[in-house]
Amino acid sequence: MLTDNTRPGTGGGTTIIPNAEGVATIYDPVREKNLSISRTIITFGIDHKNIQGKRWMRLAGKVTSILTGFKTPRDGTITSMTVQSGIIVEEARSIIRKNDEVDDLYMGRLSNAKDLVVDDLNVDINKGDYIQLFLSVLIGKMDYPVVNIELAWK
Repeated sequence: MLTDNTRPGTGGGTTIIPNAEGVATIYDPVREKNLSISRTIITFGIDHKNIQGKRWMRLAGKVTSILTGFKTPRDGTITSMTVQSGIIVEEARSIIRKNDEVDDLYMGRLSNAKDLVVDDLNVDINKGDYIQLFLSVLIGKMDYPVVNIELAWK
């Protein structure tokens, strides 16, 4: 019987397993669990230059994420995050939070760079959580920051 953590067989094939909602999942050896084959990208940004200090980033459509965030339709896992700025940033943090909580789910650090790619995240979220993005520019400024978060469903 196939379960939520069925590993691929040794015969060289890969087993695709539908979850309880019918979403096709496959075993992810990096995160050691079944995750959806299809992924969802959430984009946050700020349409301004010379950003300093601490700010909530906005979802597409310019909704401030502190007011809502991206509400997840099912249990999932954040698998990656990219951050980019129009200029080199001396020191900044891109912080993933949920449900207006002050605890950080993940903090990405930019140091003397214009971009950051983190592709080995394993941050679990629950159905109904609001994913939010907080930006903290510690030294220098950022121009038109954009953060993409990739979600896989469980």
